Amino acid sequence: MGIVKDKALIDCFGVQFDLPYLLRLVDSLSPEGLPEGYKDYSFMCLGAFPVRMRFAKVARDNGGARVWTEDTRGLLCHSQAQVWYDKKFFSKFPIVTSYSERWDEMSGVALALINRFAEVYRELTGAWWIRPIKQSEIMHSTMFILYKDGTKDESKCGNLGTGLGAGKLLSEDIDKELRRRLSSDYRPQPITNFAFSVTDFLDKEDFWSAALTAGVFFEAAFSSLVRSMKRNAGVPEAEVDAWFKRSDGRPRSITSMVKSFAKEVSGTDPEKTSSALHAYYSAWCSDVRDLRNDLAHGSRMELGKDEAHASVEAVNQLLQEFGKLGNVSEYSNIFLGPPSFE
Repeated sequence: MGIVKDKALIDCFGVQFDLPYLLRLVDSLSPEGLPEGYKDYSFMCLGAFPVRMRFAKVARDNGGARVWTEDTRGLLCHSQAQVWYDKKFFSKFPIVTSYSERWDEMSGVALALINRFAEVYRELTGAWWIRPIKQSEIMHSTMFILYKDGTKDESKCGNLGTGLGAGKLLSEDIDKELRRRLSSDYRPQPITNFAFSVTDFLDKEDFWSAALTAGVFFEAAFSSLVRSMKRNAGVPEAEVDAWFKRSDGRPRSITSMVKSFAKEVSGTDPEKTSSALHAYYSAWCSDVRDLRNDLAHGSRMELGKDEAHASVEAVNQLLQEFGKLGNVSEYSNIFLGPPSFE
């Protein structure tokens, strides 16, 4: 797409790619033309230029059969999306020699707009399985120029994949442990699945939900850690239950329990010591406990990437330190983060 017929003949530009889910929208990509009365989804982008969106539903080929059944992973059918820009787009992203040199900007803005569209669609329809997608998840995309005479130039672009390192294998230790667990009655603990939900929110760049869930996860994991340590020490179950309650029988605050447990396993007050535990405790207070309260009580409705990652890191550090000091091995290496084969 380095050479075009005549810039004066250009009507608009666009980007097209497949979505990993189905949107229940009117098909508007048919070469036969638009349905009668159809209107594009249109709005201003970056406050500077208008954009339009069009969609089409596609059934995947299933051994020669095409089954129009919506599924939550887009395996049976999915949607294609087009984002159309007018020439004002290039007043913000000027062309030096070729329109294709602005491929990253065109596809990046298009993806951001589609994710915004999907977020609003999800809220209105209750289609909870629709999630933001990343550039690495788009296998093929097409950039096109539409001319005033109805003709079109296209340029296709492929992607190298999701970046999870499919060529890498599990380490020998993990593979050995996998085999051991499969040969037993082992079942993953609910707390492990809960940890994955935090990482999933981070991956989707839903930072508000990630930080709030990390705060709740900490309380569940911390309570489980305390129970494991006390049971390992032979403390009667009734005494273990009583540890989580005040003298009047009501639940203790998480701050009270964290401080008390820190003293039990380290012999020092986490607010006064100069050890690593003090640093981890201080980070937990500000980046997890206080932040979680702000989010849960509605005083913070937006959160950035750095704050969310700081919250997750604070959870990791304090749980790992408590696991080490309390000699509870299953919590000494707990981690909210990417898979271990990356």
